[in-house]
Amino acid sequence: MIRNTTIILVFVTLTLVLSLLFGPTDAMAAIEQCRAIVYERRNHETSGDFLEIKPPDNEKPSLDFTVFVQTVPAYRVDLENKISSVKVFGGAKLVLWWDEGYKGKAKHFSEDTAYVGDYWDDEFSSLKLFCPMPSVDVTTLDFGNLYLSDRDGAEAHNKDQSKTVTLTNNGELYTTLHWEITGVPSGVNISSTSGNLPNEPGILGFPNKKSTVKITVWLNPKVAVNSSFTITTSGGDIPITLKAEVYDTPVISQVAPALGSNNKVNVAINDSVTFRVTELQEEDLSFPEATIKGYQWEALRKGNTPPWDTKGSAPDSRVKDINLNAAEEWVVHVRVVDNNDVATPTLEIPVKVWERPIVADAPPNDSDTIDSSWFTDTYVGVVGQSVELVLLC
Repeated sequence: MIRNTTIILVFVTLTLVLSLLFGPTDAMAAIEQCRAIVYERRNHETSGDFLEIKPPDNEKPSLDFTVFVQTVPAYRVDLENKISSVKVFGGAKLVLWWDEGYKGKAKHFSEDTAYVGDYWDDEFSSLKLFCPMPSVDVTTLDFGNLYLSDRDGAEAHNKDQSKTVTLTNNGELYTTLHWEITGVPSGVNISSTSGNLPNEPGILGFPNKKSTVKITVWLNPKVAVNSSFTITTSGGDIPITLKAEVYDTPVISQVAPALGSNNKVNVAINDSVTFRVTELQEEDLSFPEATIKGYQWEALRKGNTPPWDTKGSAPDSRVKDINLNAAEEWVVHVRVVDNNDVATPTLEIPVKVWERPIVADAPPNDSDTIDSSWFTDTYVGVVGQSVELVLLC
């Protein structure tokens, strides 16, 4: 073999320009970057010479594939015909040749190798490091119009606006792209947050298509969205910009009946009461092209939650006649649903249902018992005499 005091290192990698809007985060360091170490001794012993091989730090990022060429001076380390073990990081592929200039017999390494074998030991004169190369089909996800996450029905609508990013390993055969999603803002939901994309040979040795993964993203935001997350990979980092306009629903209020001094609507048992709330107009809906589907009403005993269904019918108007048949604390719940099946905040109207007063023929004795009245267990009046009812709260 030809002896040489210089090793030429060629690196093929893809680096994507980072957005000026987003800086790197500490989490990005979790993925091991593409590099390799060759050792003079077996078992990765550092008692002999060893050399780390990686893309130069001083090269400027480019959107195009870039070939980096670096010369390692002989006085730094001379490992020609001395390599006995190899370590590989970040899904890289290291190829070593018997002769200089990448000629002669070659062997590739895609994992740590404690001993290259008797046939190859101390026989290598040139090498190349191939890095996995990440690419995506889009770098900006625009979700259009979304609802504030707090509103019932908003999550289902927002999820229907999901977008997909396809991540591909465009590297050489036997490279593996390790990837992880980092810097995810609040309200951003991602179907898969980490994985590996190995480029392996296909059936009968034919190359497979480049390894890919589809990452589904959907937002359920509390504020307007103009942020990003990063796909951190062993071949470079890719920022993904997120955009969305976020809209809230209007608020309705009670019109009638009026609340009493106890801050409740006071009703006699089995009386029908007409409730009215504010009437919304189409222009009150801030969400673009939204229309009013209808009003939903529920009268429930205090402490119960309405079994709302935004996708169900909502034919009621802003006026509702309600009859309550038990002398208890009640709450009348009402809200408006739009054509996107998203509801306004629920208006809760507290109601106190009273028993009707009982008028006795004579004042009760201490031993008598009477039914509950507007004043529980309290004498009300005598037949034929006027009675003044005073609500005590």
